[in-house]
Amino acid sequence: MLNKLQSPGVKESELQWFNSYLSERSQCVVFKDAISAPLRLSFGVPQGSVLGPTLFNIHINNISKACHTSNVSLYADDNEMHSSSKDIDLAEHNVNEDLRSVRHWFRRNGLNYNTKKMETMVIASQNAVKTTRGINIFYGTTKAL
Repeated sequence: MLNKLQSPGVKESELQWFNSYLSERSQCVVFKDAISAPLRLSFGVPQGSVLGPTLFNIHINNISKACHTSNVSLYADDNEMHSSSKDIDLAEHNVNEDLRSVRHWFRRNGLNYNTKKMETMVIASQNAVKTTRGINIFYGTTKAL
C-alpha cells in the first residue's frame, strides 16, 4: 500500500504517517460481556474508517494494467471488464486471457474476487445472438454465468 501511495505523489512525511496508520493494528471481538484476545492484523485498512474506501481505490487503481485486450471500468469496489470483437472466438479468448491476468493481479495484491457476483453478457444483433454459440468465460476453474 505504501508503494502505491507514492504513485499519486504522497511524499516522505505523509508516507510515514500512513505507515503509522496502517501498522501495528490489532482487532478483537466483543460479544455481550466477553472480549476475545487481540489478534494482530498484517494487512488491510481499518473497517469503517473514513480513509478505507480511498485507500482501496488507490490500491486497485492499476488493475487495468493487467488487461491487455479488454477495458476495465472501476466503481467503488466493483469492476467491469469488457471486450469487443466481431469474432466470438476471439472475444472469448481475449476475455479469458485477461481474466487470467486479473486473477494473478488479485493474488499479487492480496485481494479476493467474489466469483458468485461474476456475470457475462453478449451484446449483438438479434441474428448474431441466434447463430452464436454459447461462450465459455472462466475465472480460474469457475465458469462465469
